[in-house]
Amino acid sequence: MTWVRATWNEATAAIGGKLRALADAHDARSIATYRGNAADSVAITMANTFCHAFGSPNTSRPDV
Repeated sequence: MTWVRATWNEATAAIGGKLRALADAHDARSIATYRGNAADSVAITMANTFCHAFGSPNTSRPDV
């Protein structure tokens, strides 16, 4: 793997494309996040929003 300089738009498009391909190939349930022990409510909300954007039922907390 080689690092290549990229703009924010290029980087987010590349990462988004790879995540979309993963969800399309293996179902939205293949997308999940891990928040660790130090996550606060903002981190939890962002992780849940990220998963829901792909249609993933995997959230940071089982009650969300």
